[in-house]
Amino acid sequence: MAEKRTKTPREVLRAYFDEQEVAPEVLRAWQELDTTVEGLTLRLAADLAQLKGAK
Repeated sequence: MAEKRTKTPREVLRAYFDEQEVAPEVLRAWQELDTTVEGLTLRLAADLAQLKGAK
């Protein structure tokens, strides 16, 4: 039997905003926040990789 994977909060919110009709300003705010968080995550990952390489 396959193990059921739990969705991350980001996946749950993204699915909700994709499936539900929400006010345009709410959707824009979510998209901006999601992009900001995603960009921050990518920058942190790059910084960590650089730090690991420096050791």
